[in-house]
Amino acid sequence: MSGSESSFSSTDHLGHEAIAAYVDSELAPTATLRAETHLAACEECRLAVVRQRQASRRLRNSGELHIPTELRAKLASLGVGGVGDGPDARNLARRAPDSLTASLESMWRNIRKMKKK
Repeated sequence: MSGSESSFSSTDHLGHEAIAAYVDSELAPTATLRAETHLAACEECRLAVVRQRQASRRLRNSGELHIPTELRAKLASLGVGGVGDGPDARNLARRAPDSLTASLESMWRNIRKMKKK
């Protein structure tokens, strides 16, 4: 185990985003292993995973959504007149990851992209 993985404590609960990514099978293999190790010892996070799976299942089985005409018109009008200045997307892509785990996830995604090419 590397230093960062060995410092992971079973008291460090999985965040909402990590739980959703775990349920959707979107975590890298190392992150999945860490999550499963934590879930084996943490009932609170296991329950959160169960709730996330239930919510995901309900959403998939909810059928077609009906959007009221008035709401659809309001949403369509938001794009009229253009969009004001905002952050430059090119700069967002170069933003430093927030944590070591985020750095590793980013590197893993880039490696997978390069292998697909």
